[in-house]
Amino acid sequence: MAFFLQLCAKRPRLRVFKTDIGISDVVLCVLLILVLGACASQGIPTGGLKDETQPNLLFVAPKDQSVNVKSRMVEMQFDEYIKVGNLQTALNISPYTEIEYKTTVRKNRLSIVFEEDLKPNTTYTLDFGEAIQDITEGNKALNLRLAFSTGPVIDSLTLKGKVFDLLTGRPLKTCTVSLYDAKDTMDIDQDKPLYITRTDTSGVYQFKNLRAGEYKLYALSEAKPDLIYKGKDELIAFLDANVPLYQSFAGFNLHTVYYDLKPLQVASGRSRKQYFELKLNKKVKDYALSFLDPTLDTVIYHQMTNELITFYHKDNLPTDTLLAKLDVTDSVGNRIQDTVKIKFNESKKAKLVSPIAQELPATGTKILKDQPLPISIKFSKPITGFITDSLLYQQDKDSIWSKFADTDFKWNHNRTQLDITHVFSPQEKIDISARLGTFLSVEGDTVPSKVINYSVASIEEFGSILGEIKGNASNYIVQIINELNVVEQEQIVASKFNFQRLVPGNKKVRVFVDRNNNNQWDKGSFPDRKMPEKVVVTKQVIPLKANWELIIDPIDTEAIDF
Repeated sequence: MAFFLQLCAKRPRLRVFKTDIGISDVVLCVLLILVLGACASQGIPTGGLKDETQPNLLFVAPKDQSVNVKSRMVEMQFDEYIKVGNLQTALNISPYTEIEYKTTVRKNRLSIVFEEDLKPNTTYTLDFGEAIQDITEGNKALNLRLAFSTGPVIDSLTLKGKVFDLLTGRPLKTCTVSLYDAKDTMDIDQDKPLYITRTDTSGVYQFKNLRAGEYKLYALSEAKPDLIYKGKDELIAFLDANVPLYQSFAGFNLHTVYYDLKPLQVASGRSRKQYFELKLNKKVKDYALSFLDPTLDTVIYHQMTNELITFYHKDNLPTDTLLAKLDVTDSVGNRIQDTVKIKFNESKKAKLVSPIAQELPATGTKILKDQPLPISIKFSKPITGFITDSLLYQQDKDSIWSKFADTDFKWNHNRTQLDITHVFSPQEKIDISARLGTFLSVEGDTVPSKVINYSVASIEEFGSILGEIKGNASNYIVQIINELNVVEQEQIVASKFNFQRLVPGNKKVRVFVDRNNNNQWDKGSFPDRKMPEKVVVTKQVIPLKANWELIIDPIDTEAIDF
């Protein structure tokens, strides 16, 4: 600054407004101030666009599709610094190998070193999944895959298809698809696969660099992937025949379904306060039970909740061990018939819990004048007392409250569900009233008073869906399902279907191909490699509005990819 002042003092002067200022001094001062200001404000720029680009591979050794590879090392270089997740879990090497390896990450380089020589004359593929990310934003290097051969020839066959959920028709993303050598005893319920790939967001899978041969093909959806099918809470798809792969092929679509492979068993029995509980090892649809002493059927009551059967006693506490015949069938047809022992303890009774009733259809449901109204009232424990005169109904606002006939009631086998079969003929509404004390449980408590209301709707408030099925079967089970995959109506037809009185909303049509004409869907068997009967779900959502009649396009059940 001192130099600047001295320089200004030696410049020619120009008198302006009684002040002597050199013109060149003004220019020089302005430039110097700008320079000094710029120097004072130096720093790191902030803001800017977020980095959303994935790391790009610049160099790899051995190169993709290389042959006669002898090195134990794979080296990769990217265009930015990277971080790597757990490669031991994320990296899939096909064919499967038990040779261990170590990984090293330095800045933008990744090294993989195998501890032993790889198998000779073999094509290996390394699929990195989403394990490699950039170090700043965590952008994932997608579709990163390397193939090389330890021999003079690299296998080049491909296999491609899609994976769907069988019952919903939705494509399954990030699902593992695996191949096993058909000549080998290794299989998916015990061993790691020979080849593995993953489905993309559209459910598409693709194998590359496969060796010619025959394979067993599977798709597996696991919450915690370990590539072994355990049955519990895992979706699996399989074929009932091997895949002969001697040329590249596209179109092997797979449809996953859940199988309960656990053998059905009575797990345990125990006394618990005033109850006796019999526990099964899994949930079942229903059960049948009868005491060897038939007089106990009016003294001992029971109900099933999930996998637990709870027994209640009504009168004096039985002190002896009681015997009963149990008949249970699970969802896949496994059945047990056994004699079970039941014994109550002389213990203080637990606090009573009021039965919980649930009406079906729910209060507020709209019905048609000529539409049957099946009412089912479910209870949380068996009902031993029922005052029929306290359960009343009223049709329309000006009519009187009426009693049901005894023939209008039907109880299930353990008295935990009451079906009302009365035929109503309302003009505007139906009200069902249950007074306090109408129902008395096995433990002496009752249900609070309740009124259920149903309103009558006109036909114009509903819609219809019509259509036709094309295929080689002679029998089909057709369902209308809503957005929650809840079945609204079902028909068994030879080809044409006609669904009336549908509540407006988005719908889909689901078709079960009943090839053995038994009017039910057969799920097949994984242990026997018997595939389930085919299920077809329409891809497009059907937007149904009130007073609409929609005729949809024919449903082709023989299409490869519906």
